[in-house]
Amino acid sequence: MTKAELIGQTLQAIADANKGRLTPDGVLKAAKSPKSPLHSEFEWDDSVAAYQFRLEQARRLIRSVEIKVETFDIVVRGPKFVRDPDAGSDQGYIDTSRLRRDADGAREAVVHEFACAAAALTRARSVAAVLGLADQVDDLRNRVVGLANAAREARAGAT
Repeated sequence: MTKAELIGQTLQAIADANKGRLTPDGVLKAAKSPKSPLHSEFEWDDSVAAYQFRLEQARRLIRSVEIKVETFDIVVRGPKFVRDPDAGSDQGYIDTSRLRRDADGAREAVVHEFACAAAALTRARSVAAVLGLADQVDDLRNRVVGLANAAREARAGAT
């Protein structure tokens, strides 16, 4: 049995013990035991876990700031900070007003957002397939992937 299968069985057992409902609190409670197959999936050093949680709070805070841009009669609200395309594999955010002056960076940021949307739609498609609703999600995902590819091609053509 693979680790993923063991984790899946363990989560199913927790859900079964709770009338089919799986909650983060229930999973954490079960994972506390060093004998649990879930135990190694968690950071148990409280100082490290607290730091990681605070980093996630900082990410959420950064993503929460919006900028208001008025163009003629249209008002657009969007994130003030987005993932910095120059950050590579490191973490980093950049003010969208700076990206407006950097066509390559702006295209790269849009490609990243489309990639995130496509990943979310891939997960949604998996859920929809289990529920027999995959066709509707496939169409939307294909359109998003098409937009991402168009943005990538525009980026490649600009360089």
